Amino acid sequence: MKKLLLLFSLFCSLASFAQTQFQKTFVIGLETTNKNSTFKSVLEMPDGSFLIGGNYGGGRLFTTKISANGDSLWTKNYQYTGFVSANLVKMFFEKDGSPAFCASVTRQGLGSWMYVFKLNASGDTLSTKKFAINGSVIDMVQLEDSSYVFTTNNQLINGRIYKVSKNMVQQWMYMPFPSQIDSVPVNTLFNGIKYINGSLYISARWSFGGMYETYLSKWDVNGNKLLFKKYAYNQKLNVIDLEVTKQNTCLLVGSNLVQTTAGLSTDAFAVMRTNGNGDSLDIQYWDGPITDNVYSINAGNNKYLVTGMGSSDVGQTVSVMGLDESGTILWKTSHKIDNPNDLNNLPTHVGEFSIETSDGYILTVGSRNSNSMAGPRESYIVKFKPQASGLFEPNKNNVQALIYPNPLGSNRTLSIRDEAYVHGGEKVRLSLMNLAGQIVYEEYVTDGLQLTVQFPEMDSGMYCLFKGNRYIGKVQVQE
Repeated sequence: MKKLLLLFSLFCSLASFAQTQFQKTFVIGLETTNKNSTFKSVLEMPDGSFLIGGNYGGGRLFTTKISANGDSLWTKNYQYTGFVSANLVKMFFEKDGSPAFCASVTRQGLGSWMYVFKLNASGDTLSTKKFAINGSVIDMVQLEDSSYVFTTNNQLINGRIYKVSKNMVQQWMYMPFPSQIDSVPVNTLFNGIKYINGSLYISARWSFGGMYETYLSKWDVNGNKLLFKKYAYNQKLNVIDLEVTKQNTCLLVGSNLVQTTAGLSTDAFAVMRTNGNGDSLDIQYWDGPITDNVYSINAGNNKYLVTGMGSSDVGQTVSVMGLDESGTILWKTSHKIDNPNDLNNLPTHVGEFSIETSDGYILTVGSRNSNSMAGPRESYIVKFKPQASGLFEPNKNNVQALIYPNPLGSNRTLSIRDEAYVHGGEKVRLSLMNLAGQIVYEEYVTDGLQLTVQFPEMDSGMYCLFKGNRYIGKVQVQE
């Protein structure tokens, strides 16, 4: 895929940079024959160190503590007899400030469980809670009363939402095969869950034969469903996770299979925005650096960190982007470690999760394979400070829209025929930007193949027309 260009004055190509403090890999594992590991989640501790959780060897969980400079301090393993498989889902702080993590575990002969390990500052287990569930845990949050709400998926019975407290399990919702609930079809899988302002927001996706639909639900803490909405977007939007801003704007992130009039198809990073009532605001498509998979979105300090994996001519990279509340990319970075011993020097890097640290850096954790065909998989971490690089011009693989009349005359009525993207009748933002980078006009319209827009009076000159945050062409305004 082509690299993004920056929009500067008209359109100039500039680079995006990051100041890297450290970038390291760690080999974790007790057995000499099974050292495949991956970092999954991370906490910044009060002393400035970092507690990272992950899994290795199938049924083994671990935490590693590193210093602010990236030096390994210790590693603790959590291996229990009967664990067939174990996946660390999330690191978090309990209400008393103790570090903790939840994990999805399959026990031999006993099915699926969610485990919560509460730790002390040295990584020793203070308490262990376990809850019998159905499916694999995808995401979880803790409420003010110390109860947990989490989502699970099972390919046979689809997604479920649970609330657990004091060893009591409540099931709020599920989609059992083959019936349908709330018009949600089978093969619907939950993914992200966020808790803000007393409400829970949960995203889900339905998929079948390369087609996707997106769902957003909102709940109160007692399991009462406040809304449940579906978004089609031509059945090509594959949502992976969501974040909710302080203003209750939902950012749902994933990828989109783009169809153009030239018959081209390409995966583009996509972010869909809704308000707190689930009304769609817009959807925006961006080219790179996340071109393969989106893994997570997490709130930083006035920004939202999207972590995933991108492609390059020298293997897959850990890719991170910073978004503002409008879904606009503020900066983007890609990271990898080359090793001359790698076969064909094509390592595979996977970015799992990112946080913003107290000193203003971004810390990203994941894994690195020595090459794309073989292991071992090493746990990977990078700490960097991104540099804002201006306004990006989204997806240069797009076919630009037909805009007429152009130049725009005195009646200020513009017709737009955009065959590159049609968002299935959803609301989309149209905006005009002058050459100083100022938005001079903005309107939300119902998308379609053909649009007619009445612009207000404005100064003559050259303007840039955007649909969402996708540049679709220049507009010359005349008196």
